[in-house]
Amino acid sequence: MGPHGLTLGQGLAPQAITTDGRGTGRADLFRNLAFIALGTEFDIQFRVIDTTTSAVVLASACYQFTVSQ
Repeated sequence: MGPHGLTLGQGLAPQAITTDGRGTGRADLFRNLAFIALGTEFDIQFRVIDTTTSAVVLASACYQFTVSQ
């Protein structure tokens, strides 16, 4: 598979992450992968964006993920 940009949130609905005065925030996020074949591998990099400007405010390293049961 080539590179794709998928929104992670509450299923298909994007989820805002509210932060405190120090910039700390938590959210339970998920994406339904039921339509993807078991064993399919993805490279994933998480990015958090400012919803007003779309600027990336936090990015993770790149991780490999394999779809399993």
